[in-house]
Amino acid sequence: MKKAIFYLLACVLLPVAASADEGMWLVSTFRDVIYPQMKKEGLKLKPGEIYNEESPALCNAIVAVDGGMGTGSVISDKGLVITNHHVAYGDIHSLSTPAKNYLEEGFWALEQKDELPLKGKTVTFLRQVRDVTDEAQAIRDSLEKANSLGIFGTRKVYGILERKYGGDTPFEVECASMWKGKKYLLFYYETYKDVRLVGAPPVKIGAFGGEQDNWGWPQHKGDFALYRVYGDAKGRPAAYSENNVPITPRKVLNVSTSGIHDGDYAMVIGFPGRTNRYMSSQAVREKEHVTNPVVIKARRDRLDIMLRHMEADPDVRLMYSDKYFNISNYADYAKWENICLRRYDVIGIRAAEEARLAAWIDADPARRAEYGDLLANLKKGYEARAEAVREKCYYQETWIRPSDVMMTANRLGTLVDRMQRDGIASVQDGDKNFAGVKSNTRRMMKDFDLATDKEVLTRMMESFTDNVPREMWGEQLPQLYDRFKGNVPALVDYAFENTCCTSYEKLCAWFAQPRTAEEIL
Repeated sequence: MKKAIFYLLACVLLPVAASADEGMWLVSTFRDVIYPQMKKEGLKLKPGEIYNEESPALCNAIVAVDGGMGTGSVISDKGLVITNHHVAYGDIHSLSTPAKNYLEEGFWALEQKDELPLKGKTVTFLRQVRDVTDEAQAIRDSLEKANSLGIFGTRKVYGILERKYGGDTPFEVECASMWKGKKYLLFYYETYKDVRLVGAPPVKIGAFGGEQDNWGWPQHKGDFALYRVYGDAKGRPAAYSENNVPITPRKVLNVSTSGIHDGDYAMVIGFPGRTNRYMSSQAVREKEHVTNPVVIKARRDRLDIMLRHMEADPDVRLMYSDKYFNISNYADYAKWENICLRRYDVIGIRAAEEARLAAWIDADPARRAEYGDLLANLKKGYEARAEAVREKCYYQETWIRPSDVMMTANRLGTLVDRMQRDGIASVQDGDKNFAGVKSNTRRMMKDFDLATDKEVLTRMMESFTDNVPREMWGEQLPQLYDRFKGNVPALVDYAFENTCCTSYEKLCAWFAQPRTAEEIL
């Protein structure tokens, strides 16, 4: 999800082309509060130089990579984009083979004809922002009145607005709410789908320092990679073609060669997707003491097993490099987040803010009547749900995500649910109902090692059964656990020997004939 282009654009920089009543709250907030503080800190740009729909501005040189999974900067008038090495890691891995291991050796296209196309890669430009708060809130009120809001109410509101405004524009239109529905904005995006890898350093430079350096500071890595964006002859988005040409962007960032100095002004602009910076002290405490410890331990266990197999076999190393990187990235994020939450006493800062909020509420009888129990109820609610949240986190980290074999089994479970719901008697290879399971398994098993997967699942199942109450295990696991007298390695051996999910070939062979829901289960 692309969402907004950082706080400056998503929340306060709506100005220039907006009508008199469109987004005035955002404009005035920026004009009266944010911009003076930015100038005080050393900003020399004017608002229209940061965001502008009528003339080139800084926002035109900032792009979303893969729908907001990463941020890039346009640095040449021939569509060259620089981003982080970790953003491009999966692309570099997908292009690598034992014969041409670009991940280990790096890649550089000396000419444009040498640049490597990337299937499914996208680069997106923000073209316009519109404030639709009043309209969105009216739609929400109407849905609530008709009792049709439901649990996906916010998505319904988005859909109505996206359909209304997306039909007569060449851009993709996406609605997003700010501050839990206080504001609703429409974002107009232009997405290019012919993106090619231009250059990337070897992983020992791009990810120098490994997990020790990731999310810590200062870093010492060459964390960059280069893409080029192509369009048709008129510069419009187009599917990959040898006839496409590099786009001419509206704005290009100048790369300074003068270095940085103490006191230089700095700000961040990009596509963060969402923020949790407004969490209550109770929510921060839950993150630090309930979920992050589970994430850190479970992912560290997975990483240790994977690394041992990767170091023992070069083929496994290449297969699992991208998986290892992705797992370590968030494991390290959770570790450093906890370090910083304690270092800067974030819970204490939030608690002090809440004390001031409580005093403000208590100073007015009307506020006291409406909000007097707010903070106490927050505390009570978070304390009541702590164990359930911890158990859910163990379920997600040790049962749902770690094993490719288990992922395939889960997809078959979803298929069985659909068969039973829709009255499908049987499925087999070649049926449209089986196509999703087949294609996902083929893609996943391309980078798969049976011994690694089995050891990971064994360790994760031990962690799950050791930490989650038995009554939360479901129906089948307790029976198998008792059958093998708590011997998890033996249980996993049995499961692997009696399933078609351990390889793409076995899966297809087993479904060569029709299978009923009962057989699949």
